[in-house]
Amino acid sequence: MLKFIERRIRVMSESNLISSKLAMLYLHNQNLSNKTPEEIFDLYSEAFHKIATRRDEKFKLKKSLNTAKKSQFDL
Repeated sequence: MLKFIERRIRVMSESNLISSKLAMLYLHNQNLSNKTPEEIFDLYSEAFHKIATRRDEKFKLKKSLNTAKKSQFDL
């Protein structure tokens, strides 16, 4: 059980790192010349949240589809 939890934490950390890098890539492609540091932070936070939320939705959908497939074979 402990190994499962450790693996889950590692995957979550890697997922957050990927989401963070995608948010930074998104900001890199925006015109930030007239933005304050606070506005840039807000833009980053919003992008990160949207990316992470979408990632979580996709993960839950994939998990539910896998569960449905498994339950079909259990009949």
